[in-house]
Amino acid sequence: MRLIQLGSEDDVKAPKGAANERFRKFVQTLNLFRGAATTVDGLVDVAKQTVLHAFADLVGFGDREARKGRFYTGDALEWSKLDFAHRKQAIRETLLDYLVGAGAARLDDDLVSYAIAGTKILLVVNAIPAALTVSAAREMAGRPFLRDHLLVSSLEVAVGPVHLIGCNRGATESQALQLLGFPDATVITAPFGIYVADDVQKVQFVLLSNCRDETATRHALQRFIEWLDIAGEAADLVDRARSRKRIVQTIAKETGVTGS
Repeated sequence: MRLIQLGSEDDVKAPKGAANERFRKFVQTLNLFRGAATTVDGLVDVAKQTVLHAFADLVGFGDREARKGRFYTGDALEWSKLDFAHRKQAIRETLLDYLVGAGAARLDDDLVSYAIAGTKILLVVNAIPAALTVSAAREMAGRPFLRDHLLVSSLEVAVGPVHLIGCNRGATESQALQLLGFPDATVITAPFGIYVADDVQKVQFVLLSNCRDETATRHALQRFIEWLDIAGEAADLVDRARSRKRIVQTIAKETGVTGS
């Protein structure tokens, strides 16, 4: 579905009422608008552009869906031949390359500053090189948010941190909560994987599922970034990241940590 706004905001005489207001808010969260038109000719032009955009989106989506499950050839096969250390490195570097290409500033081996909703977020990039049920692979990532206070110097240029963890296989809600360490948290399962947010300690991390090759890994991260805008979650992520920065700075001060 695509929407084209007819006329300007001032021209729209929306009917009053609670039901209509709820519907307007619902439509705004879907991020479906492709443009606006004020004349018949303008409407035709925008409609043509919208159809072309929709066609391109569907072609890209179809191509990505067709690749799913083909993990026995190409890059996925090569990645499956790697040992845990090199597979972890391949996943992490792919995520970092995508972020840098999207405008992030690389601060360290696994740190970038990336703008979300106009605010620079400190992203910590990590990877689990096998299924989360494999303890040896899971322990290579551990619970990285427990070491957030060691990154306090990097928080001079950003808020957070937020952890991006590329998972070579799928992830479940129970596995995400086990990684967090307690069950009372916001857990959202989506096509990109799982997003976890703790509203007390303000810990946030993302498990990006099925990072089996470069294409799948980049696509999982792209889907997460798109979801933040489509679902309207970017502002909440930023608010938690601001709070997490203050918490981390306090912990660093109490433990005598002055930098990373």
